[in-house]
Amino acid sequence: MAALQAEQETVLRIGTNVGLGVRLEHLLTTLAERAPHVTVELASAEPATRLQQVRDGELDAAFVRGVDQSPGLDTYLAVRPTTPARRLAPLLDACQTHQT
Repeated sequence: MAALQAEQETVLRIGTNVGLGVRLEHLLTTLAERAPHVTVELASAEPATRLQQVRDGELDAAFVRGVDQSPGLDTYLAVRPTTPARRLAPLLDACQTHQT
């Protein structure tokens, strides 16, 4: 039973910055409504640091603004390809709801 409960409880470590403001608040509200079993831990750092923390597995995902390789995008979500999809699914769902 404990193993089942541990599998259902998920902690998402997300890199962010203060510039996301209301958008981040709406995203976290949607995530909490749709996936109450998910606990979010936010980490603030410079964009390059956040991306490196995702690469190193210290963060599950990171929001990054103004990335040169993504013309036309204001914000995008960086994730490791090896992160299990089921772990990120609630976050990705919430992101799609709040795309602007």
